[in-house]
Amino acid sequence: MRFRSRALLAAVLGLGISGTTAAGAAEIWAYAPGDGQLSVINPGGGASFAPVHVSGYNGHGGQFSGNFWDTGAMPADSFFRFFCIELGQHANAGPHAYSASVLIDDDLRKLYDKAYPNKAAGDFWDVGAATAFGAFADATSAAAFQVAVWNIVFDNDLSLSAGGFTWNGAVTQVSQQAQALLDLVRDYGNGTDYRNWTLYRFDSTRFQNYVSATYEAPVFDVLPEPGTVPEPGTVALLGVGLAGLAASRRRRQ
Repeated sequence: MRFRSRALLAAVLGLGISGTTAAGAAEIWAYAPGDGQLSVINPGGGASFAPVHVSGYNGHGGQFSGNFWDTGAMPADSFFRFFCIELGQHANAGPHAYSASVLIDDDLRKLYDKAYPNKAAGDFWDVGAATAFGAFADATSAAAFQVAVWNIVFDNDLSLSAGGFTWNGAVTQVSQQAQALLDLVRDYGNGTDYRNWTLYRFDSTRFQNYVSATYEAPVFDVLPEPGTVPEPGTVALLGVGLAGLAASRRRRQ
């Protein structure tokens, strides 16, 4: 059996694992999914947004940042970064009520795996400060990632020149970079590292919906030494056997 995460390892061994990055911040308080308050620090985009021209929208695009928490005062470590996944609503500073859930989309996970900055940080807050997780070098790169996210969410061809979601303006650095990102997803191959990404969607009835992600690398990716970690099936069989032995003893008594 190949263990791929601290969470899985802890579940099998019954251990509490401390010091992990991806599970340490409050921005994932709701996963188990749930409802909370979402605020947007840069609803107008600001310097982090660059011009985009796509089906259904001509304006500026890039990565939002803000906070998501459950109740009471906003905690500092609820900070996170996120992208738009709809074009029919607008962003608002808030805070507003949002519903959080896990999003399953392998192409989107491959996009994050290939292009999201500083994935080794795991998530957005650690040791009392914001991390560099998801901090793009410039507005063009952030806008290109946003366009690639839109294409994956709204279309199924990984192309900005065909299908229902296309780039409809003049060729720019944003459009070229976005298509290059989609090409990376198409050519991802048989690797499985994208499975270490967890996507979260945030839905509102009044404002834009968003997607965010966290990354957790495997603790180890080799088979454990024989006898160190029992197979789950072995553990289950052992439990059944012990239960049967106990029942047999009770009958004899």
